Amino acid sequence: MSLACTCKSLRYVLMDKSALFVWRAARLRVKGMPDCPADLSEQQYARLLFNNNCQGCENRVGNLYWSIHRRYCSMCSIKRLRFLPSCENPIREGGILPTVSLVVDPGMYYLSWQRNWGWIDGDQVEELMEKLRTTSDAAQLLDDMRKQYRRLMEYANKCIAWEKGMRRKRTKIILKRLRHFGFEEPDGIKVFYESAFTSVKPFTDAEWARMYPR
Repeated sequence: MSLACTCKSLRYVLMDKSALFVWRAARLRVKGMPDCPADLSEQQYARLLFNNNCQGCENRVGNLYWSIHRRYCSMCSIKRLRFLPSCENPIREGGILPTVSLVVDPGMYYLSWQRNWGWIDGDQVEELMEKLRTTSDAAQLLDDMRKQYRRLMEYANKCIAWEKGMRRKRTKIILKRLRHFGFEEPDGIKVFYESAFTSVKPFTDAEWARMYPR
């Protein structure tokens, strides 16, 4: 992703379909990384994982919602996700479109009671409702969506487990290095370098050189 952002000519080469093998090879170097989902290209998948920008506004750090393959900041999460109980049937019944738990800033306490009740992507809602209005076999469409829902949620759970494992591994490595240099209580450092602890990228010596307090 970093190389693709260096200049237009290099971005053009790397984002072309002919460069898929490059992205696939890079992905396979990350141990245990889940396979690229069918609805995303290798480039889109890499962007989802390693580009932290919100896909709504592009300006803020976005929270990764695995089951809908989106990154949204708190404000865009509220704008672009829909509270499942507020949707029309048959979507409101659940088990049709993938759901997420809402991730917002702590200050948005008024949403805390409904964060885990199930939120779905607004664009997916509109797309499905349009299909239901135009299809000649709504029952078959909904049956296919339910099967896809189960696959997506199973995939999302695997991705979440991998993500947590990567973060635990990074945290262990960083704290070990900090303690080696005499930082017995690194909590303050952990807050200051929050992005280093929350990333899912394999930790490198180059990152350590940038973050090591001098």
